[in-house]
Amino acid sequence: MKTLIAFATKSGTSEKCASMIAEHFDSPDIVDLSKNSNPDVRDYDLIIAGGSVRMGNLHAHLIRFMKVNLRKLEDKQMAFFVCCMNKGEKFDQQVEKGFPKAIRENAIEIAHLGALLKWDKMNLLERSIMKKIVESEKLEEPKIDATAVEEFVSKVKSTVGL
Repeated sequence: MKTLIAFATKSGTSEKCASMIAEHFDSPDIVDLSKNSNPDVRDYDLIIAGGSVRMGNLHAHLIRFMKVNLRKLEDKQMAFFVCCMNKGEKFDQQVEKGFPKAIRENAIEIAHLGALLKWDKMNLLERSIMKKIVESEKLEEPKIDATAVEEFVSKVKSTVGL
């Protein structure tokens, strides 16, 4: 089964998750959507794509990828991952806001895989905002959830018969 794993990242967290996912598939093509914003999805049987959330919005390159390929994706097996700090209801709201209805309804899974705060990759304003959010909401230092990655891969593989 020919597999595409596409990601959109600012600080590298989504790229790390894409790499972790790719380890579980035979020779997937891995595409950074900031360098190739429109890979030809027609060539693939399974499309896995993901990105980060910044200031409550999905990465612009992931949104563009979904919009440009919406009709083509409807005929594909697809799954998505999101790297963000929000969980539970807040995560569900971000999915509702960021993913087109056709994708939400047809995706095998839209999974939360955790987040990393890479302070060195943030500008001064981002660091200031994130510090206030972490302090005010008494958040633990976020991390990539390796168990969530494993569960995501397992669900995708079992659904597509791998």
